[in-house]
Amino acid sequence: MLPLFAGQEEGGVACLTYQATVAVLLLLAGGLLGDGPGVADLRPAVEAAARLRDERQVWLEDAVELAGSARMIATIAPAERLSSALQSALMFREGPRAAADAAETGDWPHVDVYLSKRPGYSALLFAGSRFDAEVLEWAAKRAFPVVAIGDSIPGATIGIPYPGADDPNVRLLVETGAAELIAAELWRRRVARGDAALVDR
Repeated sequence: MLPLFAGQEEGGVACLTYQATVAVLLLLAGGLLGDGPGVADLRPAVEAAARLRDERQVWLEDAVELAGSARMIATIAPAERLSSALQSALMFREGPRAAADAAETGDWPHVDVYLSKRPGYSALLFAGSRFDAEVLEWAAKRAFPVVAIGDSIPGATIGIPYPGADDPNVRLLVETGAAELIAAELWRRRVARGDAALVDR
């Protein structure tokens, strides 16, 4: 049994717990394999997560507007970070009760692209796949917005940068925070206006 020290999840949704679990698993894998990350390698993620939260006023309003008007939110990530897409889609379903689905970036053009044909589709793209450009090509053809998280991607509607986005450990530990902030604000707004779907579980 390994303690997470994640604190209390006041919203009842596993955000800090998820990030702490990923951190512990990275450290555990490093200890078992001998060449994985140590505590020092994960420290940059702490600063990056703080900067993401502190600078959210730059991008949050626009991102929430896109998510709030979407009938379907796709969360798309490279294969090695599919967990980020899955966690993010869960945040949209569990909090604001938005329709959301996760996909691997290379798989998306063969499987989920068909959903983008309907109006009201939007995507959160976790940058770093060699297939990012293909998703953006479809976004241009189908005229759906894309929120790029991490690296700046030409053609994205909104970019959400954070320091250390080129570090795979930082990405794993920080990028879901962007989706969680968007989902939390959308959730707050829907509760404030009395959305009946949020009354109970």
